[in-house]
Amino acid sequence: MIFFYDEHGEQKQFSVAADPVTIGRSSSADIQIDDTNISREHCVISYREGKHNITDLKSKNGTYVNGNKTGHAVLAIGDKIEIGTTVIMVQDAKGKGPSTLIREIQHEMQDEGKGYGTILREIVKDA
Repeated sequence: MIFFYDEHGEQKQFSVAADPVTIGRSSSADIQIDDTNISREHCVISYREGKHNITDLKSKNGTYVNGNKTGHAVLAIGDKIEIGTTVIMVQDAKGKGPSTLIREIQHEMQDEGKGYGTILREIVKDA
């Protein structure tokens, strides 16, 4: 699973299977991101031989994986892709386990001062 936050701060996610996914500003891109630092067709993510790959499409500002500029890279869980000012994360499609979710909720309650009602409303809104 691959996710990023759009220009409105909303989390977007997508998965790549048989067909490659093109990312860019253009309306012809599969994933459109409104970021002036991203080329019209910036990069493409594909799935081959059991691995996700990213290929820069000769973009003006480049494609970075874990801080390193790349023309092509094999992606792994936890990788951070930077295109323009947008950060795209690669995560395990299985999702978070119960222990992780409990830790995150405890953090939100202790450090951010959220109550159960607020957290539950956010969960329902995201579902």
